[in-house]
Amino acid sequence: MGVVDCDNLLLLLGVPREMTQEEREISNRLLMEGFKDCALEAGTYVRGGQTVLSPWLMIGGVATSVCSDSEYIM
Repeated sequence: MGVVDCDNLLLLLGVPREMTQEEREISNRLLMEGFKDCALEAGTYVRGGQTVLSPWLMIGGVATSVCSDSEYIM
């Protein structure tokens, strides 16, 4: 089953603790811009999310949609 339209998109960004503040600012900005650009290509917007300090660099998201039975792809 699938849905073709995304109503809501959240960004999850994990930033390595070992990065300097300058590295974090630069990488965060570029990663968030790229994520936003991909969302726009998909016809949706990033409506929120979370940024956390972690041992690794991570980027991901959660997409949700509200649709009727006729909008499902089976």
